[in-house]
Amino acid sequence: SFGKVTGDGSSLTGVVASGLRFSQQVVAASPVTASKDFVMVDTSSPREIRMPDVDAAAIGRMFVIKDISGDGGLVTVKGSVSGHNLDGEASIVLESPFAAVNLMACSASAGGFFYSIF
Repeated sequence: SFGKVTGDGSSLTGVVASGLRFSQQVVAASPVTASKDFVMVDTSSPREIRMPDVDAAAIGRMFVIKDISGDGGLVTVKGSVSGHNLDGEASIVLESPFAAVNLMACSASAGGFFYSIF
């Protein structure tokens, strides 16, 4: 712990971030619902990854879907069963070997939920 911080923090030293952890899910079957922060997909066969409902995932939660075998074009990522899409698309395909996509659970200003692609 430390005491009072003044200024913009640009000259802080000796500050270590600890306790930040991400969870990992290895997928070797299909279809499966993403449940961890990092979804590592074995692409020895075609795989379908379904995103969880946004309200269950929590607004702002990030997911990384990654082809860990390098067999491009075998990972299809789909929106949730409740219709929460991927920036307007029902599904996307990771086409390049070792491709990855970052998805964030979002709430639209006009109502409704979706996943934004980064």
